[in-house]
Amino acid sequence: MKLKLATFFWPLAALITLSVNGCSTPDLKARQLGATSIVPATYEERTLATQSFDLRSYAPRDKTPRQELRVFIEGDGFAWERRDRPSSDPTPITQTVLSLVAASKQLNLIYLARPCQFVGARSRNCQESLWTNERYSEAVVSSLNQAIDHLKTEYKANRLVLIGYSGGGTLAALLAARRSDVSGFVTLAAPLDIAAFSEFHNVSPMTGSLNPIDQAHILSGVPQTHFAGDNDQVVPLQLVLAYQHALAHDQCTMIIKASADHWSGWTDIVPNPADITPTCKAYGQ
Repeated sequence: MKLKLATFFWPLAALITLSVNGCSTPDLKARQLGATSIVPATYEERTLATQSFDLRSYAPRDKTPRQELRVFIEGDGFAWERRDRPSSDPTPITQTVLSLVAASKQLNLIYLARPCQFVGARSRNCQESLWTNERYSEAVVSSLNQAIDHLKTEYKANRLVLIGYSGGGTLAALLAARRSDVSGFVTLAAPLDIAAFSEFHNVSPMTGSLNPIDQAHILSGVPQTHFAGDNDQVVPLQLVLAYQHALAHDQCTMIIKASADHWSGWTDIVPNPADITPTCKAYGQ
């Protein structure tokens, strides 16, 4: 009988990043500078104070009212230093999401980081569990939900399109399931059934986290597009397809295969996920 590993699978991200950077990890300041160097000049840095956490955001300076707002949610970031050791700060080292934001032609696109990313691991209420087993917890989802409410009010928007990379896509799905103003959501390399994901990798389940597949009865009616990397060994295509098959009405779901693995290749894909507007009508058979 196989024993399940006590830790989650994402440590591979850390191992790959460390090898690329000569076994040295950039400190928080370097990661912050790396992010700001990518952000378009028309954007401003924001810190959104929600009930539980302070969330970093990059948003257009122009506050002209707009009908639709697009929010791109960051991935899990640098969650692990090695397979059995969580990192001391989950701020991303590679800026996949911000690169896609910078390349997008959307004037209504906002970047939203996860709790404790970019603001420091000692920021309000931060603890390791928020980037390990509780990364998709009610506290995290509620905090993002509050931040999106604030942004929607500030930009006087009526509708939302949510986009998320990796675990950011997991959260986009969870948010779409509880909001009535989401026109659609887009994910890249996202585990949409975290129980199946843990079983696939033979690791312990993420206790304390919410699972999008538990909201399949709601999500089946929400337009959605999911990008799956053809070389992704972390969230392989078969897991994305299994999620689609679990939906009652998969005519609202499109899956696009991309030439990417879990960590690389996403900044070059066409179309830019940030520019997509999922619809049910276009996919219906």
